[in-house]
Amino acid sequence: MILSLTPSGHLVMISSDESALDAAGTAPARGDEIVKSFAASPAVGIIALAGGKSAPDWPLPWMFWREFGSRYLLLLCQTQPTSERLEPLPAPDTSILAHLTLSIPPCRAPSTAHPIFLP
Repeated sequence: MILSLTPSGHLVMISSDESALDAAGTAPARGDEIVKSFAASPAVGIIALAGGKSAPDWPLPWMFWREFGSRYLLLLCQTQPTSERLEPLPAPDTSILAHLTLSIPPCRAPSTAHPIFLP
């Protein structure tokens, strides 16, 4: 399964038989749970990635979005005075933005030609 960011900024999981299996022919740990979570919504998927233990067989995009989600959830928990109404979070400082930018995994250019992205 490939995590891909669409040109419009939506995170989607795309089925790909060859990427769903590792070199030994097995699916990544917790793969079914994470795929089902992304089927519900990108937010549920990121929470599933960030909320559980990672595995060494996860693809790089899964690890990137796990770190991204973990940072967001940590900041959300540390800055919100109440759970009744969530306030906007402050923008990350330049060092965090630089780290995230340099950590983005390689993207597959053909992903934008996938049928779900075409009008």
